[in-house]
Amino acid sequence: MSGKKLSKGNKNIIEIKTGLNLSKTKKSQKKRERKSKRLLRLLGEKFSLRKKWKEEDAIMAKDYRIRKTAMEIEEQRTEVHLGKVWVKNGQIYCKESSAHYPTITVSEGMHLYKNGKLVKKTTVLSEKDQLRIDFPNERKEASWSIQLDSSKMEAILNLEIGYQKVYYLKDQEPSTHLDLQMETKLKTINPLQATHLDQRMKELGITTGIQRQEIQRALNATESGQFIIAKGLEPIQGIDGWVEWASEFFDSSHLRSKEENGIQHLASQNFVQSGQLIGTIHPPVPGKAGYSVTGESIPANPTKAIQLQLGKGTDLMEQGSKIVALLPGRVSIQQSEEKLAVCVIPRYYQSGHLSNRAGQIQFYGDVEIKGDVNENALVEAMHDIVVHGMVNESKITAGNHLIVCKNVLNGRLSAGKEFSSVMELGGILNELSSQLHYLASAVVQFFQSPQFKKSNIVNMGISSLVRLLLQKKFRQLPSLIKKLEKSIEINEHRHLVEPELKEIKSELVDAFLTLEPSPLKEVADLESIKERIEKISVFYSSCQSNDAKIIIPYALNSEIICSGDVSIIGKGSLDTKIFSEGRVEIKGVLCGGNVYAAKGVVVEETWIRGGEKTKISVPMGQSIKINHARRGTIIQIGNQMYRLESEKKNVHAVLSKEGSFQFL
Repeated sequence: MSGKKLSKGNKNIIEIKTGLNLSKTKKSQKKRERKSKRLLRLLGEKFSLRKKWKEEDAIMAKDYRIRKTAMEIEEQRTEVHLGKVWVKNGQIYCKESSAHYPTITVSEGMHLYKNGKLVKKTTVLSEKDQLRIDFPNERKEASWSIQLDSSKMEAILNLEIGYQKVYYLKDQEPSTHLDLQMETKLKTINPLQATHLDQRMKELGITTGIQRQEIQRALNATESGQFIIAKGLEPIQGIDGWVEWASEFFDSSHLRSKEENGIQHLASQNFVQSGQLIGTIHPPVPGKAGYSVTGESIPANPTKAIQLQLGKGTDLMEQGSKIVALLPGRVSIQQSEEKLAVCVIPRYYQSGHLSNRAGQIQFYGDVEIKGDVNENALVEAMHDIVVHGMVNESKITAGNHLIVCKNVLNGRLSAGKEFSSVMELGGILNELSSQLHYLASAVVQFFQSPQFKKSNIVNMGISSLVRLLLQKKFRQLPSLIKKLEKSIEINEHRHLVEPELKEIKSELVDAFLTLEPSPLKEVADLESIKERIEKISVFYSSCQSNDAKIIIPYALNSEIICSGDVSIIGKGSLDTKIFSEGRVEIKGVLCGGNVYAAKGVVVEETWIRGGEKTKISVPMGQSIKINHARRGTIIQIGNQMYRLESEKKNVHAVLSKEGSFQFL
């Protein structure tokens, strides 16, 4: 057992010795490897040094060759440049030779100094000469300024770009003689600097609406100009109150050609039924203020509500925002600078023909007759008349428009001219309305004053106060009422007085003429009469003689009188007298008869039949136009008369300043 242990110990000793020997062997190998690596590294470095030395030798050789070549080139160039002068990069160079010196000539505007002395023309150069050249000095000064327009809505920068011309010698190849030449470059000068510009804007108070892009464009500008560097904001204007009409009530063109010798009256959009909406009242829309470039507020123009005057046949609904018809009829609208007046004109409708046996029609509104008017019938209307058929041996009188859709034979038509007395009613009613307005204001003022409350008059009521005011301040009011009363009596027999006007007249007489018993118990009674007069005055004011018009297709042996225009749009007129305070237009033939128009005449064609005369007259300053005039046609302008001795086309006759006829 002990032997086994010994044997095992010997074995361990042997293994240890073997390991030590192996370790020594490995160390010697590593040492040999390190020596080999050092040797290789030394050999490599030596090789690299040799390579580097070779490269440096090559570079030195190349550099030598280049220097040698440059010296050879310079020697050659020197030989070439001998006795010559040249300009390079704006400098003068020269090479003299033993046999020749170069020369130069100075150009105009250039000052050449050689060795301190001015050379005027041509000079000889040597390499020792000291040369100096002075060039012209051309310069435009730059400037800028800022101006505000009168409303301070724009700030305008006025920029004047400056410049300087820079002169230099033009390069030239070597030569025995050179004419020196100048070249120029234009150098622009923009004087603007952002800090200076901002400072000036601050001094002028420009604080709002600054246009930074425009300022930058000005800073970079190379040309003079104006730049808007600040903009104010324009105020947004508001909208005055207006009426949105439910239909085209202003459209009065309701005619079209029906046949060769007739016209057709279309259903007018102006007609409404009771309860129908006429228009919607819109309140004013306020504007929005703007501002100037200096920050000042610019207010928008003030807006105003529409001044609406309601006439007969109208009322307001929905808190005064809707205009509604109270009766059927035609809507009449009168627009002026001060107010807008609206009323409904009642209409009398005749379904068939009208003759003397059927009676006559006299109406204070419009009249429409579906058939003919025959046998000495009479039709009178304070406003418009429309006859869908023909008129034969009858008299038709309208206060405003008169339209006959078929022929007029042996008839008498009148529009506007014969209703002067009726039209006076409108003026009288307007005056009455104004007087009653001031009277009502005076009554209210008296009732509110402390002195009046202490007086005995307060116990006597409004009628006593009105009587006192009529004596002291409103003496014209009774005279106006009497004038109204007389005008109503004149027109009443023609059935042209509106029934409500008769009632108003009676109330006015009782309240301001009879006085006892007075219908005026309180201020509201006075206001009620005033409002009724205002409404009825719109009705009568809507009948304007200067707006009268007659439109027919053909007239034979008739008489036509109108305070406005006359239009014959069919075959024409035969043996008819026409008098117009407006303009006459005949699209067909005018044969026989007399035509007078205060504002000129236009005729398609004139004819002469037998011994009858065809005469056209206008006042001084007006013209006569005839597309095709027959021989014998007589034209008169002012007091001068002219008879055409031959057939003419495109006649346009006027009177010269000397009083002789001119045909344009």
